[in-house]
Amino acid sequence: MMFRSINFTASVGRQREPFLALKERRKREQRRVSSLKAVSAAQITFVDPDGKEISTSSSSGILRNLALENNVEIYEGFNKLLNCGGNGQCGTCGMIITTDGKDVLSAPTEVERKKLGEAKLNKGYRLSCQTEILSESEAENAINITCKTKPPKK
Repeated sequence: MMFRSINFTASVGRQREPFLALKERRKREQRRVSSLKAVSAAQITFVDPDGKEISTSSSSGILRNLALENNVEIYEGFNKLLNCGGNGQCGTCGMIITTDGKDVLSAPTEVERKKLGEAKLNKGYRLSCQTEILSESEAENAINITCKTKPPKK
């Protein structure tokens, strides 16, 4: 009897590819950021659908992690338990982001472009797990970022 070997690594590799690419990009950003001398913190305000605001400041980090650290509800219903854990695969951590300094946030990733589409990206929608605050800004004035959690599905 002859057995054929099945190559499982090919399918697993394709699924992990966006995650690994994001991980490598973050490592490069951290190396570049660590060489900077002056870093200004951004003021982040999370606004839930009821209008409740939670503010924090950070000079770097992923918006999803900052929201969870500050007990901000970014998931609804079953998505509180059934989410991808920040890998950009489920699309349930969407936010509408407004800021007065566009260079402070990372550019939309390929994962975001596929999940949200260009129309939503142009309206300010971002996946919080894919959006990173870059500490390369050396602005003298505070940079304000407003994140509306749980935006409408349309």
